[in-house]
Amino acid sequence: MDIKIFWGRIKQLLKKKQVTQAEMARACGIPYNTFHGWITKDIYPPLTDAYTIAHVLGVTIDYLVAGKDTAGKKTAAQLENAKKALKHAEETLDKIVL
Repeated sequence: MDIKIFWGRIKQLLKKKQVTQAEMARACGIPYNTFHGWITKDIYPPLTDAYTIAHVLGVTIDYLVAGKDTAGKKTAAQLENAKKALKHAEETLDKIVL
């Protein structure tokens, strides 16, 4: 795990969402000096704070650490399964009605 990549992704998301570090810290319930210190000193936050940061940014910890959004893939697979189930249900109903 590269800490610079971790904070780089957070900075990128903050810029994309046009949110300052101070606003982000406040939204996470983390003192600004603590949040800013982690970034400037390249320190990983405690896991609970990393989870909160990821949640507020709308991503997973997996994404922040490794660039992988496993939750997004899981959601896509669930959506595809739901579509298949609905299609099967429609076909079954068509057979019953006809």
